[in-house]
Amino acid sequence: MKTKLKPIALFFALFFVSATSFAWNGRGHMIVASIAYRNLSDSLQIHYTDILKEHPFYQDWNKEFNELTGVEFGEFLFMKAATWPDDIRKSGNPNDHPEWHYMSYKIVYDGKTPKREATDTVNVLTQLEYCLDLVMNEDEETNERAIALAWYIHLVGDIHQPLHTASLFNTLYPKGDLGGNSINIIVKAGNNATNLHSFWDGLMGTGKSYTAICDQSRNLTSTHAEPSLPMADSLSFTLWSYESYALAATIAHKNGDIDRLSGIKSKDTAPLIPNAEQYVKTAKATGELRVALGGYRLAKTLSD
Repeated sequence: MKTKLKPIALFFALFFVSATSFAWNGRGHMIVASIAYRNLSDSLQIHYTDILKEHPFYQDWNKEFNELTGVEFGEFLFMKAATWPDDIRKSGNPNDHPEWHYMSYKIVYDGKTPKREATDTVNVLTQLEYCLDLVMNEDEETNERAIALAWYIHLVGDIHQPLHTASLFNTLYPKGDLGGNSINIIVKAGNNATNLHSFWDGLMGTGKSYTAICDQSRNLTSTHAEPSLPMADSLSFTLWSYESYALAATIAHKNGDIDRLSGIKSKDTAPLIPNAEQYVKTAKATGELRVALGGYRLAKTLSD
């Protein structure tokens, strides 16, 4: 069945007039968490902060917080929880679940119309449901709910990163491009090559200053105020994945134009993206909007 991209593409246009790397970098995940925390009621901020105090890494987080200034405690815990599933990757921690971070709808271009087909059964979509149910189950042990809450905060960020929902399949990538990890490109003349996935992960910038991240979070919610985003009220995990998939196909892959460039399989031959300046501008606008939506939706689903 052909995916209907037009309504989603039209919506995002208003704001423009199986993967192995992380979805967003740590900064992006922390911005989602910061936005969500500030959109919770005072009582829910206290409630979820108390749950996170039972997390197995809480003592480490609390020690780090005691050395900081200018950051609210609960907001800080949300931000630390948001990056924890990435922090423990490949560490041997029993709570590390690599397959939870993404899902792989197939992008298969027929002309320029992608077709959506899921290729995995345990993925970010299934685990969002699992983690949220666990968080809301007051009969569960609090430490288990704390682990689930950290995962849930993280996965909401993951599913809003377009390249964590889609993998390109074609003659060049018969087994898929791993969410853009296997596509090498240059986004600015004179820069080193990067893979498509990593470029999208880093759209929110770099740097680990918590005060700077909080400031960026507040700027984003000023630029993309919740009342101006009717899609923020959509709380369907499946719809979130469809949105991201559509953006992966139409914006990240430029409707297949990037995939047709010569040399994308190797960093040594990586091509400069045509109209690179506009591509970067559009990608950043898309990323900022996705992060804002992720934060608002995370707060709403934790408020039900």
